[in-house]
Amino acid sequence: MKFLVTGHQTAAATEHRSQLNYLESSKDWVQRLKQDNKLECAYSFADGGGIFIIDAASHEELTSILLSFPISHLSKFSVQPLADFNATSDIIIEAIGGITDMRHHIFCP
Repeated sequence: MKFLVTGHQTAAATEHRSQLNYLESSKDWVQRLKQDNKLECAYSFADGGGIFIIDAASHEELTSILLSFPISHLSKFSVQPLADFNATSDIIIEAIGGITDMRHHIFCP
């Protein structure tokens, strides 16, 4: 199962050197998870924070992965489950295939 994780640091480390250590550890964490095929990608935002796409077998594994992030205790995460676009499109196409009046369908505002 893939998850889009958006996060940002909510508190700074108490010392400059600690912040540098956290960032160095975070880089190592990203590389390790990529090697383990648990992290598809990691991107930073120009104004701070960033995103991960994490591949976890369960919500519990996702929790474990996020808690292993070196600055998890200084961060806030938002998680969205991801679904394959083509598979989801096929499900929606099948669901709305017999509907003749789209004004009453949940996918149309």
